Amino acid sequence: MLTKRETNNILAALRYWQSQMEQAGGRQEQQAWAIQTMPDHFQNDDGEIYSMDAQEIDELCDKLNPDGAVTDALAELSEWMRTHTGPQDGTHEMLVRAVRALTSHGRA
Repeated sequence: MLTKRETNNILAALRYWQSQMEQAGGRQEQQAWAIQTMPDHFQNDDGEIYSMDAQEIDELCDKLNPDGAVTDALAELSEWMRTHTGPQDGTHEMLVRAVRALTSHGRA
């Protein structure tokens, strides 16, 4: 079992890697960039590519940090509610409070 500190460091490294891959372009460009950057980690002797693309890294980060995925989903829903409902609707404010509560209690 990983500690919160270990998980946070892994997530930070994955998110950095993801941001670099996104700059490379589409899936094929991302894989080419990964192989060029760290060939020993992402290609075997048969030429098979083991690199994940940016979307797959995002999904892996969600698996490693499920509470963060919940917080992200609430934040996205909150933003959608803010733009698609009237000013009298209190849903956006409730979701903002939920995100803040999860974040402040170390759940995300």
